[in-house]
Amino acid sequence: MIIFAMAFFAYIRYSQTYHIIKFAVFLYFIWPYVTLLSALLLVLRLVGAGILRESFLYIVSGTANFCIGAIGSYLITTSDTSLSWTFRAMFYANLIISIIIFCDVFRRRDDN
Repeated sequence: MIIFAMAFFAYIRYSQTYHIIKFAVFLYFIWPYVTLLSALLLVLRLVGAGILRESFLYIVSGTANFCIGAIGSYLITTSDTSLSWTFRAMFYANLIISIIIFCDVFRRRDDN
């Protein structure tokens, strides 16, 4: 929610320039930090290094990936500027990582 609030604040701030792509650039600079943290948490979760699926940091990284991926994908697809596929793929990667994290967090528990 904090990431979404920050992104919404930045959107309001940058929306006065009439170029929606400038806001996507803001997300572009946040993207490496969130993606690297989430990838590290996923690897630690897979090897069983103490990251629980109820961990606050694990859930926040999934939420941050979803916010950045959804907002970035929407803004890039609705902008009038043509960008390369790699720029769009970054935000789609965030959506995929968030889906993996949320599937892990909300999967059914075995009572065995």
